[in-house]
Formats: sequence, structure tokens, C-alpha cells
Amino acid sequence: MPRGKVLSSEERARVCAYKEMGLANRQIAKRLNRSSCVNNFVRLDAQYGKNGKYGGTRKLSEATKRLIVRQAKAGNMSSSQIFASCRLPVTSRRVRQILNQDPNLVFKKRKRKPALSATHKLERLRFAENHMSWTSEWNHVVFSDEKKFNLDGPDGFQYYWHDLRQEEQVQMSRNFGGGSVLLRFGQRFVFKVNPTLRGSTPE
Repeated sequence: MPRGKVLSSEERARVCAYKEMGLANRQIAKRLNRSSCVNNFVRLDAQYGKNGKYGGTRKLSEATKRLIVRQAKAGNMSSSQIFASCRLPVTSRRVRQILNQDPNLVFKKRKRKPALSATHKLERLRFAENHMSWTSEWNHVVFSDEKKFNLDGPDGFQYYWHDLRQEEQVQMSRNFGGGSVLLRFGQRFVFKVNPTLRGSTPE
């Protein structure tokens, strides 16, 4: 049965006549080849057709939606953080839907750009030159499982809402994450603190 159009005056008269005959709303809708508009007409009576909309009231105004988009374009808040800071009467999923509807916003990962000094570059080049001829020597090197905790945050997985009309954000990172704690798991448990921190525990 078709939906959307408001009942005409002739259809409304037929609904009233069918109701006087004792027919149910579903039976009337089937005879008129209409759907939920019959229920709306019976329920709203004289108010039917005046407002034009019968859904629930919107929880977010247009001004609130613009505020959500502005905060996302700043590039330093996720949808969950926007939801929490604005204390919105909707879910964070609804916030993501609003952001996805903006043609100028896209959710993407920040580009990583290590903050390497001239000394860092020289040391890396020197290490490569000293080990580029290694062959069997690598058999004496043990690569163990490890987990590193950086003070500057995670090494990756930094996503943000990017405004396509602006330049992309870059994730600046210091060497060793500005100080870190490294846990290694091999034949024996080793706890080691990065020397960039004050104080260290030897292996």
C-alpha cells in the first residue's frame, strides 16, 4: 500500500463511513489502498493534516548540529568526546551520522612525522653502515616479544575528523615517544626503563 500522501477529503469521508460500519483501521486501509495514514487520521481526528508531520520531535536542533560539526572540524575531538562534552540527548552513533553527512568531513588517520634531529639521522646512518655487511651475525641476535608504553601516547591509530578544505594534520612524535616503559618477554622477564626518563632499572 502506498505511503506518504495525506488523505484527500474524499478519502477522509470514506474512512468515516467505514468506521460507522464498524470496520477496523486495517480493513479500511486495505479498501483505500493506503497504509498508516488511516491510523493517523483516526487518531488525530480534527488535527489531521494541519502539522504535516507525525513523527517524534527532533532531539537535536539545527544549531546543535552545526556546533557538532564545528567541534569536529577542529580535529582534536572524537565523536564520543563531542557527545560527552556537549551532553547531547542522543547517542555517539547519532553524532557520527551527523558528521558523515557533512560533505567536507572525512574520518582519517593522521600522518606520522617523526621529529628527527640531525644527530638522530647521523646515528641511524652510522648504525646502518656498521651492520649492512652482517650475515650470520644476525643468528646471535634475539628478537623477543615486547610491549612499549609511550608518554606521548600510542605509536599509531590516531584518527580524527578532517575538513577537506584544510591541510591534513600531522602526528608529531619524539624519539622513543618522549620517554617510555618497555616490557620484554623472552626466556626471562626483563623490565627496562627508557634512558630518556629520569632514572633507569638495568636488565
